[in-house]
Formats: sequence, C-alpha cells, structure tokens
Amino acid sequence: MLDPKTHGDLLRLRDLIQAHAGLRLEEPKLQALVPKLEGVMREINCPSLSALGDQLMREMAFGAGKAWTAVIPLVTINETYFFREMHQLEILRNHLIPELQRRNATRRHLKLLSAPCSTGAEPYTLAMLLEQGPANLVGWNVEIHGVDIDGPVVEQAKEGLYPKAAFRATDQAQLERWFKQEGDRYRIQERLRKSVAFRQGNLLEMAKWPGYKGFDVILCRNLLIYFDQPTQRRLVDLFFQALNPGGYLLLGHSESLLTLGTSFLPDPVHRAMVYYKPASEVQKAAL
Repeated sequence: MLDPKTHGDLLRLRDLIQAHAGLRLEEPKLQALVPKLEGVMREINCPSLSALGDQLMREMAFGAGKAWTAVIPLVTINETYFFREMHQLEILRNHLIPELQRRNATRRHLKLLSAPCSTGAEPYTLAMLLEQGPANLVGWNVEIHGVDIDGPVVEQAKEGLYPKAAFRATDQAQLERWFKQEGDRYRIQERLRKSVAFRQGNLLEMAKWPGYKGFDVILCRNLLIYFDQPTQRRLVDLFFQALNPGGYLLLGHSESLLTLGTSFLPDPVHRAMVYYKPASEVQKAAL
C-alpha cells in the first residue's frame, strides 16, 4: 500500500508522468519509485514530493526541464540490443525496402524512424542492414532518425559505445565488421555513427518537430504495451500523419492495432506486425 502521508502526492506524480510521457505506473512500481524520487529531490533541490510535482507541472509548459530530465530515466525501460527480433528486420531489409526503392526511384530518398531508439542499437542496426542489401542505395539520400524521451540514453546513442550484452544477437563477423573493441566495450564504426541522427523528444509531441512528416518506415517496437488505449491511439494517429502514403509501421511481436480502430492496414503478405498507410482513401476502400 502507498504511504498515506505521500499517497496524494504520488498519485499526482503518476498522473503527471502519464500526461507527459504516456506511461501508466501501477501502484507497486509507484511505491518502489519513492527512494529514487527522493534522490531526484535532493539533486534538484525540491523539499517535498509536492514541490517536485509543482516543478514538473511548470516544466510541462516548456516541454521539459531539469526535473523531467531527472525523472524520466526512472520510469522508462531501455532494454535493447543489436539485431533484435531479426525475423521482422529481415522482412524490412529483403522486401519492404526494395519495394520502397522501386516506389521512390524518381526522388531517390528514404526516411526511417526508430522510436523510441533507446541507446541506439535499433537505428544503427537499420544502417547496417541497409548497407548489406539487397537494395542498392548508392547515390540515394537515406535518412535514419532515432528519438527517445530519455535524454541520457540519447547521449549514449550518439557516443556509440556499447557493452558486450548489447550483442547477444550479433554474430562475430558482424561485430568485427561494424565495431572496434575498446577494453570491455565496443565502439561503432565512425561512418555508421554519423549516418544516424538522434534527438531527445517526446513522441506524443512529435507533430511540433521540424521535419515531422515524410517518413517511409517507422519502427515503434515494444512501446505501445506500456500505454493505455487512448494514448496508444493518439500515438498511432501521429505516426499515421508522419508517414508517406504507402509507408510502413513496424510494431513489437506482442503489439497489435486490431482493437484501436486506426486508419492503418495490416500488411497482407508479410504480416509480422507490419502495417501500412494506404496510398489513398480510394485504395483503402477498395481493399
């Protein structure tokens, strides 16, 4: 049970976190946060949980601030590794990207988003896979973007230095091709590091970002499961607006849009949690 002395303040913090980041915290996790929140309070000189809530509310008007920067890492899950859920990534590399290459042959431009990107394993994996083919993208303008609400993990992604645990699905040949060992960690090849653009940002506010639209592929794997249904629908609608007609949305293996009533359609050929934005409402009605 929550401490009656802090019950109201904690519930307020829970509601603020959900309103800002979309994450719903259940009571056991909320209570477990108290010691960590006390550390945040010392760090930013807040005398009480109530004062911390006031600070978070003030910062919401500006999108973020030092209080949110300290709180967000406490509630996000940054479990990630290279070549995760490779079956789905093989569909992307071997089928979806060649299809997009044919579609975009005139403008020779591809734009992909990894959201959330955590420490960068997923967007860097995308960069590796695109280099390996089968699509020949030499001479193309390929943009790979990674975004995460957790500022410190975005900085780790930009640095490109990883522990051995990040490579549990990576074979030795791939490790040696793309990384250089530094002590007990591995640094990504500089050319590959520069091929991904990272930013700290709240996905629920992505409509405010410069360059928000025009994506061909969005990977949002294993995030929706932490949101309630209204927040899921809100985020998926933002993705729909951000994608080009015919663009693809890839979800995690335990996620689905079937109950959300969105405008996305499931890919009838590849499945594997692949959805696409219809090229037009006329085409959508005909399917």
